[in-house]
Amino acid sequence: MKNTLNKQSLFAVALLFLVLFVNHVSGQSLTLQSQTLKLTHPNGGETFVVGSDTVITWEGVLPSDRVHLEYSTDNGQKWQTITNNASGLTYIWKNIPKPTSNRCLIRVNQIDPNNPAPQIEWQKTYGGSKDDRAYSIQETSDGGYIVVGESRSNDGDVTENKGDYDVWIFKLTIDGIIEWQKTYGGSNEDFAYSIKETKDSGYIVAGWTRSNDGDVTENKGYYDYDVWILKLTFDGSLEWQKTFGGRHLDFAQSIQETSDGGYIVAGNASSEDGDVTDSKGLGDVWVVKLSIDGNIEWQKTFGGSETDYANSIEKTRDGGYIVAGQSRSNDGDVSKNKGEHDVWILKLSTDGNIEWQMSFGGSSLEFAFSAHETKDGGYIVVGFAESNDGDITNNKGSWDAWVLKLRFDGSLEWQNTFGGSGSDSFRSVQEASNGGYVIVGSTGSNNGDVTKNKGMSDALVIKYEIDGSIEWQKTYGGTLSDGLRSIQETSDGSYIVAGFSNSNDGDVTENKGQSDVWVVKLAGTSILQSDVSDAAFSIVEPIASSKDIDMLQVLVGATKDSVINEFVSNVGTWKFRVDSLYIQGADASAFSLVAGLPVYTIEPNDSYFGEFRFVPNRVGLHTAEIVIITQSDTLKQSIIGEGIIDSSAITLKVLDAEGYATDGVKVYIIVTDSYLLKFSRTESFSLELNFNPSMLYPLDFPMDYIDDRNAKIKIEDLPVDVETGDTLATVWFRAGLGNAEISKLELTNIEAIGGNTTISHEDGTFKLLGICYEGGTRLFNANSKAGIESVNPNPAENLLEVDLLLNEEGQTELLIYNMQGEKVKELFKQTIGTLGAQSLKCDISDLSSGQYYLVLITPTYITTKNLIIMR
Repeated sequence: MKNTLNKQSLFAVALLFLVLFVNHVSGQSLTLQSQTLKLTHPNGGETFVVGSDTVITWEGVLPSDRVHLEYSTDNGQKWQTITNNASGLTYIWKNIPKPTSNRCLIRVNQIDPNNPAPQIEWQKTYGGSKDDRAYSIQETSDGGYIVVGESRSNDGDVTENKGDYDVWIFKLTIDGIIEWQKTYGGSNEDFAYSIKETKDSGYIVAGWTRSNDGDVTENKGYYDYDVWILKLTFDGSLEWQKTFGGRHLDFAQSIQETSDGGYIVAGNASSEDGDVTDSKGLGDVWVVKLSIDGNIEWQKTFGGSETDYANSIEKTRDGGYIVAGQSRSNDGDVSKNKGEHDVWILKLSTDGNIEWQMSFGGSSLEFAFSAHETKDGGYIVVGFAESNDGDITNNKGSWDAWVLKLRFDGSLEWQNTFGGSGSDSFRSVQEASNGGYVIVGSTGSNNGDVTKNKGMSDALVIKYEIDGSIEWQKTYGGTLSDGLRSIQETSDGSYIVAGFSNSNDGDVTENKGQSDVWVVKLAGTSILQSDVSDAAFSIVEPIASSKDIDMLQVLVGATKDSVINEFVSNVGTWKFRVDSLYIQGADASAFSLVAGLPVYTIEPNDSYFGEFRFVPNRVGLHTAEIVIITQSDTLKQSIIGEGIIDSSAITLKVLDAEGYATDGVKVYIIVTDSYLLKFSRTESFSLELNFNPSMLYPLDFPMDYIDDRNAKIKIEDLPVDVETGDTLATVWFRAGLGNAEISKLELTNIEAIGGNTTISHEDGTFKLLGICYEGGTRLFNANSKAGIESVNPNPAENLLEVDLLLNEEGQTELLIYNMQGEKVKELFKQTIGTLGAQSLKCDISDLSSGQYYLVLITPTYITTKNLIIMR
């Protein structure tokens, strides 16, 4: 019985494969009578580490059948794409991503091989009896859509025309019904090419105008084109509008709201006056930053001596901007032009400075209409190419649609042409949430890469894989000319596209006159059957840590190797792999990893060393960044080191000072010359300052008394990070009448600690002011007997008798200082009224044995004597 059942099951599966094979051959759409697809791994209970690989397997379909694989980390509430193109009943899921979760599932979807491209969910034309076209569409926060373009009609869906072409803006419901529509302009031509919903639920619109009446309040070009920016409220009412430009042709092609609430605009400026400054040629790329109320914050032109255009601008994740257009120049801001017009891509900083620029093309004509930052930090660019040389390979005839994938630095990762013998062009690109890139444009071909053309030219929608291979492509339209200009992925995972149609057949159900705005809602990929993991599995993450590195000081040109133990550590519970390590930054060339190179694996609670080399190429601090790429994370650590020299020089000078007796006097020691001092191995300076102790008494340093005309202080730990003109030290003195009029300020015993520094110096002087003479004799003779006459006994034990001779009235102090310059006792402090000899008996029993200074301070005189206490 068991064998019979197995044979029946095998027969059923074989019959299913036969039906599938016949349908593949016949090209008919597949209809399954029962579920056969089964996911077999992972199917619940497994644990996978972030960054590791696993094998996904399934059964119940032909090995040649294409499936779409997805994963969820929240039990199936949201799904993310693993791949859109797997077959062979097995797929290696590489580098399993974050986030961690224990509620993970895999879903396998069998794709209808005869209908891989999205089908039309609904399509509608809008307009009147004349020309109407759409250039930009965006899903709005309420689930509807906002469309901007141009209209020459005054009937049908268009309720008003103000003259010639008007800007036409209309709001659609989720199913394409007009909620409101508005025309803006004047009696001349007015166009708009870009619209975005703003944070306040209004809209910002960019284009250009030739009018000077109606809704346009000023034309700066005397009826030539000006950039025109319109701010609308949620219901399309005009909040404000502004024109920008000069007397020639200026226009805007793209606008986006910025994080500060303002706007960034890109287009072209042919003017060299008005709002346009620094014109570089016949026409320049013009980027304008506006405030929230539409005033210019800054504006910059980019280009060379020929014509240069911008068609697209987008904010990038680093706060800057990516600009796409074309250039005919080969000078100024443009380098390496390859022919006629080249695709020109500019990466700008937040404030509009060029970070890099790249030209792509061949000997003929190439344009770029749209550029978009991708998840990997690079950029996807679309346009068209006429060349068959240079950067373009395999041109199929006339103009080919052209897609370029750039790396983060603008270098070319891959490029592909698409088309046939007719004219083909890509106009708008978005990165798809399920991976790859979805692009719209138009095709006039019916051969080559184009599988079906329904008329003169068709709207084209194409999906590329991330490696540049085509996932699917489909044309839409009728017998006349149709094209698409804008695409956006919608919140339900499908696409909304907008452009124009002249047809009234095929995919287009109605034409209202000449060209109409055409909006198409495309459904998701056609799925035959799906299966999901029977139970949840887990994704876990290892935890890595690493260290910053300081290579300290190294002589310029010398080499220092340093082993950093436990440089990368595993502090989690799952082992991980270190895949690569590199050093980046301005000084990266001075550092290298010489041992401990990846690839290696670190077990839990273990670590791995790194041996780093530092070869400074200049004096000063070198800084760089170590980038460590593990299977699950990217760690960034700083590495620094200082390049030094073996010799340096410094010149010091004591500035002259002057003052009256009793004044506080500052004496400055300054640096008059310094050569590479802070890059030497010198750690600090010490020096001694000599002076006359009867004229100057130091307030912050202990004084070493030599005699009545010589004393010194020692100053240590002076800094080396000083430049020419800096003050190395400041010394406070109190001035006394003293025994002279001039005191030397002499530097001696200057030492450089820890290094080879050549030191020179220049001494200074202190001059006592206010000295009076009578008949050539000084009225107060500092050499008289005034001062401390005697100290008995000396050495002393507990009692001390001090004999003074006082010859001036005023506050007088007798103090004891220790050898560190600290006041330890006040023996006497009062205002003297009686002059002459005085004797003081002092108790010093509270002072410990040692050497001290006995200091007498009168209003104009300072004198000291050494004192020894011995017990």
